[in-house]
Amino acid sequence: MPSVRRSHERNFQFSQTDRFVEWMTCALRGQFVRVLRVHCAGDFYDVGYTKKWVRIAGLVPQVQIFCYTRSWRCDDIFPELLRLARLPNVQLWWSLDRETGPAPLVQGVRRAYMAIDDADAQTAPDDCDLVFRASTKTILKKANGVQVCPPEQGVNRDPEITCTKCGICWQARRPVWEAALLGRIHKDLAA
Repeated sequence: MPSVRRSHERNFQFSQTDRFVEWMTCALRGQFVRVLRVHCAGDFYDVGYTKKWVRIAGLVPQVQIFCYTRSWRCDDIFPELLRLARLPNVQLWWSLDRETGPAPLVQGVRRAYMAIDDADAQTAPDDCDLVFRASTKTILKKANGVQVCPPEQGVNRDPEITCTKCGICWQARRPVWEAALLGRIHKDLAA
């Protein structure tokens, strides 16, 4: 859609300005935002832009911020993503699929597998934290032992589960692989 494309382009241009951090901070405070997903479309495109989000998140500690990113694959952006992930109000997710290869294991960062179909979903690494599906025509609650996003499980619910009601993505939780690793460490220490 041309209007959506123009809107994304306008937002991209504005994100490159010196006014972006102040405007975003004021907008979040002024609208009393409690939960924010960064990038419903798009990603962290360079170091400067990622630093802006580190500043914004630090200035609005009352806002729970969550974001998915494939920019973990960019060596120059990766250190700034780690800074962002360390903020107490940020839930950062590495986004991966069969083309990205495995995402790094980083304390506090969860990993989400993006599946194009049910067969692809079954190849999700078993140490991922969540699976998203492009098609939800079938019922699938777990893929390769990994939870499928509740609204994408293909189950009719009443009332319907929404992101607001679910909260998996934005509530602070220990990543599956991190919890499993700690369990193994505790088990080894007890032995």
